[in-house]
Amino acid sequence: SLTREADAVVLLQAGTEVSVAATKSYTSQALVTLLVTLDLARRAGALTAEDLRSWSTELLTIPAMASAALDSSDALPAIAKKYFSASGFMFVSRGAGLATAFEGALKLKELAYIHAEGIAAGEMKHGPIALLDAKVPVVSIAVPGTVFDKVLSNAQEAKARDAQLIGVAPDCPDAELFDTLLPV
Repeated sequence: SLTREADAVVLLQAGTEVSVAATKSYTSQALVTLLVTLDLARRAGALTAEDLRSWSTELLTIPAMASAALDSSDALPAIAKKYFSASGFMFVSRGAGLATAFEGALKLKELAYIHAEGIAAGEMKHGPIALLDAKVPVVSIAVPGTVFDKVLSNAQEAKARDAQLIGVAPDCPDAELFDTLLPV
């Protein structure tokens, strides 16, 4: 009904979701949001044709990157075993990674029936940090860009509270900060 009533429609084209986790719908929404943003930037004159070609080239690498991530998932059962007895999880990030922190917490709640909370990393000092200890792992999603160092700084604050740190980040000089690193 909504597509008939709307003035403009962008369909996800993700196909039928086959699990509770709904990963296809989330990743498709993120991709469609990026594509709409690029189109709006093009229309506003903020992107050149060369910029669009560069983005297109980068976007075409997503399937290979997704396959590589799935191929490297052999380590995940050991990671799950390591954190199995955790009393809850906090997922933290800033900027572009914040939606992924919220979504990661939601996925863990839906699949493992355990408390998980997504938090803007800059807000940790305002209450949530008091909940951290060795039994509450922190998943720190550090996206390269302007807030990368700030997310690492927030991860150091969690580490000071004895929290186990799981980094979702590029392999970086600060990788030793994390107890577990899931490189992206």
